[in-house]
Amino acid sequence: MPVENTTGENDEYDGPKQVDSLEFEKTKDLSLGYVPYERLYAAGKSIRQVKKMHREQHLNALTWTERGPISDSVGVSNGNTRAGLNATSGFTTAILVDTLNDPTGNTVFFGSTTGGIWKCTNFLSPVPNWFSINDYLENMTIGSICQDPTSPAIMYFASGTQVYGSTVIYGNGIWKSIDAGITWVRLPSSTGLNRGGKIVCDQMGNVFVAQNASTIVVTQPYGLFRSTDHGITWFNITPAGVTSNLTCTDIEFS
Repeated sequence: MPVENTTGENDEYDGPKQVDSLEFEKTKDLSLGYVPYERLYAAGKSIRQVKKMHREQHLNALTWTERGPISDSVGVSNGNTRAGLNATSGFTTAILVDTLNDPTGNTVFFGSTTGGIWKCTNFLSPVPNWFSINDYLENMTIGSICQDPTSPAIMYFASGTQVYGSTVIYGNGIWKSIDAGITWVRLPSSTGLNRGGKIVCDQMGNVFVAQNASTIVVTQPYGLFRSTDHGITWFNITPAGVTSNLTCTDIEFS
């Protein structure tokens, strides 16, 4: 017989907004009221160096079997019957089909909120296999991904998201890859561009990014930005006199 709920709590699962709000509360500086992402980036870099040294010292100490959210991990589906598999991608915010480097359409990148960048090289298979680019990017929020049509090995992603309130989900600048998405580095000139909703390249390789406004203490640039030197410098090209809407959310080429 069914068990009566006597706690008065809602049995529904938390959505991505609740999860990300909790992450914000866990990582913010209490004296500032927001997440100091420059310090978080430096701390992450230090942790990665320690982890790398630890792995090298204890490479053969333990044997692990991956049990992540992939199709061969059997578990409770919670009603998820997509494609008949007990697997789900989570909250996906960005996707890029890399047909310029792989005309077969089998190479695909996707990004998610606090999930980083993932890649698939057999996308058209009945059960595609996905893998994370690296462990640091696994914890980053990806807003949008694009590719330079003049040099397909060059890719960019804008971090952060525009979906929720400005005090919740921040990124850490704009990142670039020059080896078709294998490795990524943060562009030093993109400090403060932490709420990217859309990033695109035109046919000449110029990069455009749409940035959301911020309401927290730290001043965050917002509007429409462009780089004509492959991300070395960025300029705000929001049309003069546009004051009714502080946020740029989308970019389309006519």
